[in-house]
Amino acid sequence: MKEKIILAPGADPAELQRTLARYGVGSLGLRVMGGAELARLALMRSGVCVTETFLPSSEIPALIYSFLREIPYFARASFSDAEDLARALNTARKLVPDDEGPRMREILMKGEFAEKNEAILRVCERYISACGQLGRIDAVTLMRRALTSAEPFDAEFLYLKEFPLQPLETRLLEHLSKGACRPADLPALFCKEPQAPKILRFSAGFGAVNEAESIIGRIFSEGLPLDDCLIACPAEDLYAQLFYDLSQRFGIPVTFGSGIPIGNAFPAALLRLLYRWNTAGYNGIDALSDVIFSPAFDRQKLARRMGGELRQQKLRGLAAFAGSLRISFDAKANRERLDAVSGAIAPEEKELLEMTRILAGELEAGYASFLENYAVSRPGSWERIDQSALSVICASLRAYESFAADGEPEDIIPDLLKKTVSSESSKEGMLHICSIPAALSAMRGHLFVCGLSSAAFPGTPAEDHLLLDSDIALFGQDTLPASSRRIEMKKTALRDLLSLAAALDAKTMLSYPEQDLAAIKEQNPSSVLFDIYEQTAPGSGIDGFKAVIERDGYFAAGLSGSDYAGRQYNRGNDIKGMPDAQTRPDSAALLSGDWSPTGIEIFFQCPRRFYLTNVCGLKEEEEDDPFTVLDGRMGGNLAHTAMQALADPSLGKDEFLRLCGQLFDDHLRRRPPLHAEAAVRERTEFLSMMGRAFDEDPRSKVLAAEEKLRYTHPSGITIKGRPDRVEETAGGSYLIVDFKTQRTRTHEPDDIDSCLQVVLYAWLCWQAGIPVSRCEYRYLRKSLTVGCVIDDEMLQKLDDKLRVFKAALENNDFPRVPGKKDENCRYCGMADVCLWPDDERKEADDDEE
Repeated sequence: MKEKIILAPGADPAELQRTLARYGVGSLGLRVMGGAELARLALMRSGVCVTETFLPSSEIPALIYSFLREIPYFARASFSDAEDLARALNTARKLVPDDEGPRMREILMKGEFAEKNEAILRVCERYISACGQLGRIDAVTLMRRALTSAEPFDAEFLYLKEFPLQPLETRLLEHLSKGACRPADLPALFCKEPQAPKILRFSAGFGAVNEAESIIGRIFSEGLPLDDCLIACPAEDLYAQLFYDLSQRFGIPVTFGSGIPIGNAFPAALLRLLYRWNTAGYNGIDALSDVIFSPAFDRQKLARRMGGELRQQKLRGLAAFAGSLRISFDAKANRERLDAVSGAIAPEEKELLEMTRILAGELEAGYASFLENYAVSRPGSWERIDQSALSVICASLRAYESFAADGEPEDIIPDLLKKTVSSESSKEGMLHICSIPAALSAMRGHLFVCGLSSAAFPGTPAEDHLLLDSDIALFGQDTLPASSRRIEMKKTALRDLLSLAAALDAKTMLSYPEQDLAAIKEQNPSSVLFDIYEQTAPGSGIDGFKAVIERDGYFAAGLSGSDYAGRQYNRGNDIKGMPDAQTRPDSAALLSGDWSPTGIEIFFQCPRRFYLTNVCGLKEEEEDDPFTVLDGRMGGNLAHTAMQALADPSLGKDEFLRLCGQLFDDHLRRRPPLHAEAAVRERTEFLSMMGRAFDEDPRSKVLAAEEKLRYTHPSGITIKGRPDRVEETAGGSYLIVDFKTQRTRTHEPDDIDSCLQVVLYAWLCWQAGIPVSRCEYRYLRKSLTVGCVIDDEMLQKLDDKLRVFKAALENNDFPRVPGKKDENCRYCGMADVCLWPDDERKEADDDEE
C-alpha cells in the first residue's frame, strides 16, 4: 500500500486521524503534517542530518526581543511587539519561496513606508544571524533546507483546500512530489460528497453567557453523549472562558482545543502576585503577604523547606520581617540587608531571621524556579491546566533569560499573562470546545456553532500594522493573507465546517447572542447566518429568517436551582427566602475573659468593631506603604522604648539622643528606605521630637514602666494592662503618663469618654496599692499635655461605663455605631465586614422614615 501524505498546515494531525476513525475511515499509511514536519521527514529520508537545535515558535519572540530595542525604530518596543514581529516575519518569509533575503528586501523596499520596512528587514537579518550563532533552526529555515537538500520520495501527496498553503509550502510539496501532488477536500477524505449545510436550529441567546448556558443545558436536557458534541466558537477567548467557568461550576468534563486564558491557572496567579511584589509592590510587606497567603502558593512545601510546621501567625511574622527588609530576587542586596540586620534584632527574632534567609534563597533562584517549586497544581480537571500554564511560563522565562542575558523578566511577564494555554485534543467522555478552523479536524455527531453575531463574526478587516495590505500586495498573489482575505477565510472556514457536518450527517445548531450586556444594546446576527439560511430555505427572505430564529429565555438552561427560581420570578410567583442564621458568642465565656483598656475603649467607640476584633479575633490589617520610612505605629514603639530608658535619672540629653539615633538606625536596618533623603528627613524629625520630650520631661521618680497589671472590677469585668509610666511627683502624689506621638489631639481634659484608657490604668494602679490622683497624655510631637483628675466622681463614671460594658457582654449586644458623618467607619479596618442583616433592615426603616 502506497503511503499517503497530506500537507495541511493548521490542522491537528492526531485529531483528524481520530475523527477519521470515528467515522469508519481507515488511516493506515496516512500521515497528516505541517510544512516543518514534512521538511524534517524529507531530510531524514534523504540522509541529511540537521545538526542545529530546533527553535519552536513559542521561543522566537524571546529571541527577537533580546535585540529588538537595539534597532532605533523599535527602541520603545515591548515583548508584545516582538510577538507581532515574529508572526509578521513568519508570514513574510513564507511568501518568498526562493532567495529569501535579497527577494524580501527587493519587495518590501518598494512599500510606501520604507523606514518601517527597513526596520523589519533589519530585525529579520538579525534574527537569522542570531539563529546561526546560537545553532538554532526554525520551521521556515527547515523547509528551505529541505527544498535544497532533500530528494523527492515516492508517496501519494495531497493538500486540503480547507487548509490553504503559503507559497513556500506549495513549493516544498511540489518539489518532494515532483509536481504530482493533488488537491482534495475533507468530505472526500471521509469518502463523502460535499453537501449544502443542514441546520437543525437557529437560536438567539440573551447575551453570550446565556447563550453558552443554553447550549450546555440543551446537551444535558436531551441526554446527548458529551464526547459526541462539539462546540465551535469564533471568539475563542471569550467563549473558552465562559465554557471553562461553566465546566468548573457544574463539574462538566471538557477539553479545550484552542486553550483557555492563562489567568485561570494557579501558576499564572502566583506569577501575577510575584510580578506585582517585585514592581508596584516594591518588595514590601503587603505584596509579599499576598504571595505567601495566596491559594496558589504551596505553604506546606515552604514549611518543609524550613524544617517544620509554619502556622499562620509565624507566616505573618515572616512576611512582615522579610517584607520590611525588602527581600528580593537580588542575592547581593539580600545578603547585605540580612547581614546588616542580624545585629539589630531581639533574640526571639533570630528564628525569623533564619526563615527569611531561606525564603531569600528560594527567591534568588528566579521566577521560573520559584514557580516550579511553589506553584500549587490542583488535582482533577484543573491539573492539566495548571501544568500547562507552568510549562508555558517557565519555558518562556528561561528562553528569554538564555537569549537576553541582560534582560529583565519583568519585560515579558505582562504579555505572558495574556496567553492561552492547555490547547488539547479531544478525549473520550468529554465535551470538546475549539475554534471554527480547529473544528474541521474534530467533527462529531452534534455540532454547536456559537457567537455568530455581526460584531464578532466574521469581523471587520484590520490590517497587520507591521505587514500592511499594500506590502502583501507587492508579493503579487491574490491568495495572500491581506486583511480582506483573512475575513473571507473566516467565512470560508465556517462554510467548509457546515458542509463537512452535512456530509457526515451531523446535527448542526447555530446561535448568536442577541444582547451585548456590556454595552447594554441589541446585537444583530451575522450576515453569514442569513446567507446560510438562504442555502437551506431558498427564497424565504429576511422575514423567514427572523421567524425561524428561536430565542432562549434568560433562565432557560435549567442548569441550577437559580435558573428555576429565576423562571418563577419572571412568572410573577412569590419566592420565600430562608430566615437569617444567627450565631452568638457564649456570654459566660465573654464575662470570664480578660479585657484591655484599649479594647474597652474601642467598645465605647463602636461595639461592633470591638466584637469583631476582640471577640471574634479578626485582625485589623493596615496597609503598608513601602515609601513610608516610619509609620505611626513604629514611631510610637521607638518613642516608647526611648522614654522607658529616660526613666533612668542619670541619663543625660546627649546620651539619650544617641540612644534615640541608634533606635532609629536599627529600624532602618530592618526597613531599608526606598529614598535615602526621606530617611534623613525622618531621622531629623524624630530626634527633634525626642529632644523636646527630654527637655519637657519633669524627671520625676518613675515607679513603674510597662509593668503588667491585672485585677477584677466589682462589676465582674477583669481588666489587664501596662501603663506606659507611673510617676511619683515631687509633692508625693502619683501620676500615670501615656505617651502619644500622633499629630492630632484626640483627648479632652477630665473627660471619661476620651480619657477612658488612662482612667482604667489608674484603677488598676489603685488595686496595686498606688493611689493615683492624676493621669496625663503627653503629646511628644506637639509639646502638649492633656490631664485627667482621678477622684471619686471619675471612678464612679468608670463604674457606670464598666456596667454598660458588662451588660453588652451578657446580652450579646454589639450594635454598629458609625458616628457622626461616619467618622468611626472612615479609618476602621472592619468597615467592609461589619454590616449584618439586622443593620440593613434598620437602615432601610430609617430611610423610609
